[in-house]
Amino acid sequence: MANFIGIDIGSEYAKAVEIQGGQSLRLVNSGIFRTPFISATPQGGARQQIDSGLFWKEVSKFIPVARLKASHISINMPASSIMTAYLALPKMKKGEFASAVLMEARRKMISSSGPEHVFEWSFIGERIIDKVVKFEFLAVRSEKRDVENILNVFKDTGYFPYSITPNCCTIPCILPEDAWKSDADTVFVDLGAGYLNISIYKESSLVLTRNVAYGIKEVVQDLSRQLNLPSDRTEEIISEHGVPLVEHDFKDRVAIAEEIMRQKYEAAQGLGAGAGRANFLELRMFWEPHLEKIIHELRRSFVYYKEQSGGRRIEYIYFLGGGSQIKNLVGVLSRSIGGQCMVIDDKVTSKPIFANAVSLALSAIPRDKKKAVINFLPVELKRMELVALRRMILLSAGIFLIIAFAFANISVLLSNRSANMSRENVEFELARIKKITDKLEYLKHEEERIEGFSGQVEGVIKKRKDFYSILRELTRAIPRDILLAELSISKASSGSFTGQQTGEMTMRGGSGATVSQAGAEERYQLSMKAQIFTDYERAVKVIEEFKKKMGLLKYFSNIAVTSLKLEKISSENATEEKEGLRLTTESRREFTLTAEIVRR
Repeated sequence: MANFIGIDIGSEYAKAVEIQGGQSLRLVNSGIFRTPFISATPQGGARQQIDSGLFWKEVSKFIPVARLKASHISINMPASSIMTAYLALPKMKKGEFASAVLMEARRKMISSSGPEHVFEWSFIGERIIDKVVKFEFLAVRSEKRDVENILNVFKDTGYFPYSITPNCCTIPCILPEDAWKSDADTVFVDLGAGYLNISIYKESSLVLTRNVAYGIKEVVQDLSRQLNLPSDRTEEIISEHGVPLVEHDFKDRVAIAEEIMRQKYEAAQGLGAGAGRANFLELRMFWEPHLEKIIHELRRSFVYYKEQSGGRRIEYIYFLGGGSQIKNLVGVLSRSIGGQCMVIDDKVTSKPIFANAVSLALSAIPRDKKKAVINFLPVELKRMELVALRRMILLSAGIFLIIAFAFANISVLLSNRSANMSRENVEFELARIKKITDKLEYLKHEEERIEGFSGQVEGVIKKRKDFYSILRELTRAIPRDILLAELSISKASSGSFTGQQTGEMTMRGGSGATVSQAGAEERYQLSMKAQIFTDYERAVKVIEEFKKKMGLLKYFSNIAVTSLKLEKISSENATEEKEGLRLTTESRREFTLTAEIVRR
């Protein structure tokens, strides 16, 4: 399984990741180290020379040398030397694409192209402009000396680059395919140490990129001067506090200066309680011009893109690079520029500072062959890679044929032996099939018997009488003063039944209730035992009212209630109530009610 290595060489730090390919990508190694430059930047703005030996020594600390030689290594181009142009050309033959794109790119790009420039291009798609079908292309220009500088990094090492690609052309590999919307354009903002790179994409295709020579390094230098602190200490303060969130009107500079002086005076009066600590309001004021510059560059890019694209708008803004990890920085920027702003999550390292390196590694993984990858690797090296690939394919095919021939010979030898055993296997299989057939016949017979029994059960179930509507009406008629203790329904023609023999339905209240349901008979008898907690006179009245209510229902006839047990009347316990004189005390009294269930 091939591994893919992405190396992002920044103006301050170099980042490298190793990803193992396959159905699920897996991060094998990652690391960051200070870029080992040899000298200052040459004239013309080309990338500084890199100490090749020291560079690979640092890389080999976390990626073994053996895997460096066996992996696909993708490395980035310096963003400062990249110039892109979006081209819309009329229909033409496929063989004419290269010359037409190159000619149009030379004419359109500023500054003018010369012999020191190299070009690469990729096909974006078709688009109807003014009812005419146009072919869309992305042309990318770079400096020859930048390509040579990168090749010098690999010189005399035994390592070979798989691709030399600008980060702006690979960063879309970070997002999944379903994240790109046809009506929503996306921006990646790379907050680097020495630059601010803004790349705009339409459906994962790069259409505009801007590189501003301004980064976090300038912020640290300015804050260090303002705070009168060394750069290392300023970096620690930024790392700890980031962009302080303070509620204040930053347009009123005089009020802010007075507030800062007041806070410093109070800290000094506190016997050194604030010594060595950053003043948040002052730190935020020092941040403010840098925030305004970043916001201004972003808005310039958005307005320019809107004009060039015919009114398309930016919907998603992803921040990456070391600056995106500064506390509160992305949040403060998002409140000013709008849109859906977020820090990119590459799903591999989950660290925005490695996003470019991860995208370089992912760009080398074969995926969509319809879009060509921008690769500034010289043509002769590309051919060497192609020849090596063809040799590997031929070698693999030869090994496969040898193995296939060996397996064919072995299969012939084994076939003779297997032929002798086949007869015994066939006889054994026939005997086994016969046993299975007999078992299936037995199961079929059992299935028919069970189906017959199920039909009988369903017939009995269909004949059951529905007592639920009767019980529902009965419960509505029971007064609140009566507590149902037991209720049973049985055939009127029999005095003693069980649930299994007669289908009796019995319901017990209080501690538990059992109900048995009888079959489809014409006459059933309901028996109910109940309790009422009140005095004797009221109990008789409530029971009588209950009996009348049951008589009004259409389900009951021949309603009979057992008389309450007579009690002695005592004048000592007599009490005067609104309803009259009460001669008995309140107590629990039991009674029994029977009725015939009729069908009307």
